[in-house]
Amino acid sequence: MRRYSTVLFDLFDTLVRFDRNRLPAVQVDGREIRSSVARLYPAAVATLPDVTLPAFYEALLWSYREAERRREVDHREIPARERFGLCYARLGLHPDRVPEALTDHLLGI
Repeated sequence: MRRYSTVLFDLFDTLVRFDRNRLPAVQVDGREIRSSVARLYPAAVATLPDVTLPAFYEALLWSYREAERRREVDHREIPARERFGLCYARLGLHPDRVPEALTDHLLGI
């Protein structure tokens, strides 16, 4: 009998059906977008008042796509905290200068 040391689970569209239509809606540049940015941006702008909704949306979307691109290269899942670091960097913010409490809050939303 073979013994396994690790079991991996694929969450989205395997264990959990991901339905984009259930995401909250927000208006970005005159378009209705279904995205978690609807909940994340109000929390982020309290700490990052110079960041606009369109910029935050684009940076968040870019960070997701960049994480997916990196995963294809090295087959490593990019943790959410690291993805937020990519988002901050895309906004021109050094991730070390963004309060860790903001990232903690965004991860808990």
